[in-house]
Amino acid sequence: MIGDLARQKSNVVFRNSKLTHALKECLVGNSKTFIICAVSPSIYHLDETENTLKFASNAKFIQTQPFMNAVVSSGNEELMKTLKEAEINVKKMNERINEKDELIDHL
Repeated sequence: MIGDLARQKSNVVFRNSKLTHALKECLVGNSKTFIICAVSPSIYHLDETENTLKFASNAKFIQTQPFMNAVVSSGNEELMKTLKEAEINVKKMNERINEKDELIDHL
């Protein structure tokens, strides 16, 4: 499936797997996607590391065409409320991250 997307085939068949369904919208949708792979230098994880690197190698050739979605002006108040809520959530998460970083620094 990743190879088909990288070769820009017109009809890509998505397998029945959790990973495929989780990545489907990111790989063919309106988004920029970054893939970070975790590999191990251990000989015991050689097969998994090799498969991960093959996946990443194929995935780097996938090209999506993200575009800006149009916003309808009739619901601006609701959008502004949602935006403010999201900004508050981001601020809270940043505070939690800073607290965790401070705990780690004290260890």
